[in-house]
Amino acid sequence: MNGFSIRNKILTVSLGLILLLGITVIVFIRTELSDWLIADMQDHSIELASHYAETLVTPLLTEDFFSLNSLAINAAKEHSEVEYTFVTDFDGNVVAHSFGSLFPTDLLDVNPLEGEDAYSVVVLKTEKGRILDIAVPILSSEIGAFHFGISTWHIEDEIERVTRYIILILFLGILQLVGMDLCLTLKLPSYPSFLLEFVIYIITEFVSLCYFVYI
Repeated sequence: MNGFSIRNKILTVSLGLILLLGITVIVFIRTELSDWLIADMQDHSIELASHYAETLVTPLLTEDFFSLNSLAINAAKEHSEVEYTFVTDFDGNVVAHSFGSLFPTDLLDVNPLEGEDAYSVVVLKTEKGRILDIAVPILSSEIGAFHFGISTWHIEDEIERVTRYIILILFLGILQLVGMDLCLTLKLPSYPSFLLEFVIYIITEFVSLCYFVYI
C-alpha cells in the first residue's frame, strides 16, 4: 500500500511537472516570442521601406510615373511577406501602387505621416491576418511618402506549428508516463530509476525546445 502511494505521488508530480513546463513554453511562445518576432520584423521592414523611399526620390521629382510604378510593383514582388506598396505625392495623391488597376482608397486615411515623423506604423486586421502598414517619408516628407504593407502570416503560421509540436510532445509524454505506471502496476521491472530517467528525458526535451525557440 505504501509503495502504491509513493508511485502515485511520483506519477502526480511528474504529470504536473510536464504540464507546467508545456503550458509555460506555449504561453511564452504565443506572447513574448510572437511579439518579439513581429517587433523584429517591423524594425527590419522600416529599414527596407526607407531604402525603397530613397530610390523613389528622383522618379517622383521628375514625375516619371512608369519608374514609380515599376519600383512599387517590384518592391512587393521581391518579398513574399509584402502585401502591397503605394506612393503618395506631397498633396497625398497616390501616384504609384502595386494593387493593379484598382487602388483601395480607404488606405489613404489609415496611416498618414504627420510633421517630421521618421516613420509611422499602424496594425491592420484583415481576412488575411494582421498587416503592418509602414509609412516612411520620401525626402523628409517634402515630396511624398512610401507605404509598405507587411503581413505577419508567416510568423503566425510558424507560432501555430511550434505550438502544435509542443502539444504533441506533451501528449506523448503524458501517454508514456501513464503507460509506464500501468507497467509498474503489473509488477514489471522496478520503477524508481526507470521513471526518474524518463522524467529527466522529458525535462531535457522541453529545455532543448525552449533554447531552440529562444535563439
